[in-house]
Amino acid sequence: MASPAGLATWFPALGSTLSQHHDKLRDHLIKDGGLGIDEEHTLWHGSPWTTSTLNLGPQVVTDPHRDAGNLAYGLCTVTAIGDFNHTKGGHLVFDELRMIFEMASGDTIIFPSALLTHWNTPIQPHETRQSLVFWTCGQSIRYYAVGGRLMKDLSEDEKTTHRVWAQQQWENGIKQFLTLEELKKLTFSVT
Repeated sequence: MASPAGLATWFPALGSTLSQHHDKLRDHLIKDGGLGIDEEHTLWHGSPWTTSTLNLGPQVVTDPHRDAGNLAYGLCTVTAIGDFNHTKGGHLVFDELRMIFEMASGDTIIFPSALLTHWNTPIQPHETRQSLVFWTCGQSIRYYAVGGRLMKDLSEDEKTTHRVWAQQQWENGIKQFLTLEELKKLTFSVT
């Protein structure tokens, strides 16, 4: 699991909500049993992420994008891995924020990847860069919310009910991000 300490600091309420979503999905899949998922061989209990991806490269570079399949108010972690000069390339760029972050091998960043356009810059030809990504799949949350059925199998009334639920989830999820004033109040001690 990636960066639970970062979640506790920067996204305490949202991290808890995402963990609850994940546990409900996990419990549903274990109860259903149809996918061959059991208590011992399933997703991490208490994790805020339902999915992980290992981008092997050897030179992982992405074009500007938003992760539309991720839970809209969910969080994503990206950990850079490899042998590259992080001062010359492999930077993580956020278009809307107009920010660029240098990411050395082993660095992890947490952000709402469905909301922010992001990409990374190329590295030198002889270097390697991969990434380990943890995220929450929006469709998996919707799956357990509608009782383990596909949207196409729902009645029109059920679809309407689900749309209301999804809107409430969005509004509650966005409220769980810290405000600028709350961020200013955070204090850190270096030991």
